[in-house]
Formats: sequence, structure tokens, C-alpha cells
Amino acid sequence: MISVTILKSYLLRFIEMPVRRHIQDQGSPRNQVPVACIASGEGQISSPSATEIILRKKKRKKKLQNASNTSAMGTTLPPESWELYHWYDEVWDDVQRNEFLHKLLLKLDPRQHYFISSFLSVKQYRDFIGLLPENLALKILGYLTPAELAVVHRVSKTWQRLSSHNEVWKTKCNEVKLEIPVSNNPTWKNVFKDNMYLKLNWALGKCKVVEFRAHTQRVLSVTFDRKRLATGSQDKTIKLWDLRNGNLLQTLKGHTKGVWCLSFFTKNLLVSGSYDGTLKVWNLKQGTTSRTLFGHEGPIWCMRRREHVVVSGSQDRTAKLWDISRSLLLHTLVGHSAAVFAVDIDEQGSLVVTGSADRSVRIWDTETGKCKKVIWVSQTTSIMSISYSHGFVACSHGDLISLYKVEKGKLVQTFHEHQKRIECLELRITDPDKVEGVMVSAGKDGMVKYWDLTQPKSVQTFEHGDQINCIHFDELRIACASYDHKIKICDFNV
Repeated sequence: MISVTILKSYLLRFIEMPVRRHIQDQGSPRNQVPVACIASGEGQISSPSATEIILRKKKRKKKLQNASNTSAMGTTLPPESWELYHWYDEVWDDVQRNEFLHKLLLKLDPRQHYFISSFLSVKQYRDFIGLLPENLALKILGYLTPAELAVVHRVSKTWQRLSSHNEVWKTKCNEVKLEIPVSNNPTWKNVFKDNMYLKLNWALGKCKVVEFRAHTQRVLSVTFDRKRLATGSQDKTIKLWDLRNGNLLQTLKGHTKGVWCLSFFTKNLLVSGSYDGTLKVWNLKQGTTSRTLFGHEGPIWCMRRREHVVVSGSQDRTAKLWDISRSLLLHTLVGHSAAVFAVDIDEQGSLVVTGSADRSVRIWDTETGKCKKVIWVSQTTSIMSISYSHGFVACSHGDLISLYKVEKGKLVQTFHEHQKRIECLELRITDPDKVEGVMVSAGKDGMVKYWDLTQPKSVQTFEHGDQINCIHFDELRIACASYDHKIKICDFNV
């Protein structure tokens, strides 16, 4: 049986054994002479100069002093440990360092081994995104959701730069419906963010409200494009306003009675319909009437335009279809037995929808001028407003709104929250298959209601104060024309 003394001697020899791995091109550490020493005999080497020795001493003294200060500030290492660190960092060569580390590791217990293993495993991590070519890294990041991109944005500066790349966010913008205007050279991340905040503002009712007195009498109609807002009034005038600040730009005079409907045709042309029974095309550069269209035998209550085609509805129980670019009457739509209060045109310009005091909604073919379908909406109440969008038509009768699928003439849903007669509404269908979309309505109760078609109740309600005769809305704002002579604009792009 081997004695304990023999085992200890073998163990000590193993511990004292020099490490030769990774240093095969160098001699044994036992034959190495310390840099700062002078060897005798055949292994003699040159001694450092006096200047080098002084500089080394000063550098060493400074390091030890800094180490001592650090130790005094709370570290648990004694000052002598910094002497060892100095040897490792400044004096020893690679062979000596490897031998020292080998012997040190043999002295560690399992807990310390685990600590070093955990530390080294982290050090072995590699930033695969940062090491890839940029086009491949962007391709990978393009599969992340916007929420995930916001998380990886905080990983490192490299990931921050890549996750904010314009191409990545252009891909994200292409995956959603953009409802904000986009400039020529956009920063797509900002576009996506602004679009997200816009949708959130609509849902929360957060908007900037601009209200101003527009006319001397009741405001009957309102419309706007990207920069201008136009209003028509019972005072027989049309006024153009700067949509950004509400400054008056222009006043148009020519109608002999109140102006009930407006539509921008081009940048410099505006179409209006009046209680005097005429349609007028206005030259906005000159501020004068360009053309006047006669045809109706009674007041014109409503008008809609799609490209160069305009449809108008009148007290004379007819709707008329016009080619406004040629000032040509195309068809007179005859069939209603009472005044036509509301009209609309589909997206392709192939169908006209009319609503009448005879309590019916009629669908017309624009090519032939023939009635294709009649929907009897109410037994007692006139149809005051209608809006068509992607195969669906919403119509108001009394304080109710009914949503129909045009193809089958089938009632899909009703909405009932207004307290008095609804005067105007506009519908926007986003997904016809799922019947998803939004709608805005207003009426004699002075309330403007914003609806999500998937919900039975309105999302938001805005109070105007007096009876609202007309509204117009797009992805960014709602404009309301009121009997109190005022215009109110709710801008959600804030």
C-alpha cells in the first residue's frame, strides 16, 4: 500500500510541474530569467538602463498608490494584491502568466470554478447580428414586430443603429395602412410612430380643437383638402380658410341663396350647389364663377363628386349626373316620389346612391341612368343623409343610423345614440369581409359621434353646442358646420 508521504510527493510534483501547453515555441519557465534581474554565468543578459528603472519604479509606485486609494474606498482586496496584479500585468511574460493561472486554478474550490465558468460563458457570447453583412442583418430584423424592434433597440449601439434603419421601418409601414401624409424622403420610423399615435388619438378622443366664427348666418356646408377649408352659408357666400391656422383666404359671391354643398374639383376649381337651384364652378385663382350649371327645378340639397363626375339631389325629386369637366348633363335619375336629400357615388364611379323624403334608398347605374335596386329603410321618416363605402351604405332616418350591404339589400346593423334627427354622416369601410370601419355622424342634438363599426356604441362623442348641419372628415380631422355661424375643427394629428 502506497504511503501518504509518497502520495503527497507526487501531488507536489504535479502542482510544481510547469505548464507547456500553448507555449511550445518558448523555453521552460524554469530557465527564464526575470526581466528586472541580472543572471550570472553563461546566461547573463543586459541590465536595463538607470532611466528605465526609474520610470518603471515611478509607474509602479503610481499604480500601487491608485490601488491603495481604491482599496480605501471600499474594495475588499488588500493593497498587497495590487503588487501581484502589477507583476501579472507589467512584469511577467505569457509563459509565466500561463503557469501562474494553471497553479491558481488547481487551488480553487468548486464554487470559485463555477464563478469563473459563468464569467467565461458570458465572455464567449458573440453578436451575430453585428457580425453579419448589413443587408442580411436588416433582412433578419425585418421579421420582428415593431414592439420587438423597440426591445432590440436597447441591446447595443450596433443593434440600435440597425433596428432604426430606414429600410426596416419602411417594411413595417408597408404592413399597415398609413393614414398620415408622407413626404418625399421620409424617415419611416417617424412615419410609423406618427401613424400609431394618430390611431391612438382617434381611439382616446385626443385632438386639437380650433373653433372660429365663419359667417354672419348659419353655416350649411363644409369641405376641405390638405391645406384649405371651404364653407358655405345661408348668407349666400363661400369662404376659403387656411386649414392650419384658420385665417380667411378668400370670399366668393355669386349664389342668390344659401350654399348647401361644396366639393374641391382641382387645386384651383371648386364646385358648389345652392338653394337657388344652380351648380357653380369657381375659379379660385381669380375668385370668380367659371361656369354655372342649370337643370334642377328646385333647391339643390346635396352633391357628391368622384373624379370628374358629379351627382346632385334636389327638391324637384330628381338626381342629376354631370360631367363637370365638360359641364355636360349625363343623366337625370327619375324615380323618387319626394325630395332627394342625400346622394353618393361608389369608388369606381359606376353606381349612384340616393336617399329621399319618400323613405327609400335607390341604387342607380351611372352608365344607363337606370335604377337597379330600391331599399325601403323606414316606414315613417325621411332619409336625411347617406354614405357609400366598399359595398355598404349607411343612411340616417330620424335619430337612427342603418347600415346595409348593397349587393343583397340586407340590413347589417343599426346605431342609436343621437337624441334628435341626424343631419349628416360619413362612412369609411376598411375591411368589407369583416365589416370593419369607422363612421362619423352629427345632427340637431349638437353631438358629433365617432363610431367603430365593430362596436355597438360610439367610441367618442364631441359636443358642438348648436345644431350641426354638415360634417366632413378624413384620416386626420373632423370639420363641423353649425347653425351658430361657427366652424369647429378637431385635429387628431397631434
